Amino acid sequence: MKNLSVLTLLPTLLVFAWSTTGILLGVTMEKVTGVGFLAGAMAEVLTMFSLGVLVCAALYAFAIFYEAALVWRKMKLDRAKSNSQLPLTEQPRQNKI
Repeated sequence: MKNLSVLTLLPTLLVFAWSTTGILLGVTMEKVTGVGFLAGAMAEVLTMFSLGVLVCAALYAFAIFYEAALVWRKMKLDRAKSNSQLPLTEQPRQNKI
């Protein structure tokens, strides 16, 4: 559950940064020079940040998937080892009267 909460945080940051980039690019088109320059610079930074968060989210999703697959495989291997180490059961002896 902890892994999924972190995984939902990453796309949330991605959506926030991507939306802020769009807003700042809109401010860049305005006639005011100082704010437009600052907004343009921030938009470029947030674009790179958004792509970085996207890559992090994808890598984290793959890590969660492969961790679960590794745990499943280890449990299967442990179960196979425990089954192979069981002694053979003896046939019950019949009493002859």
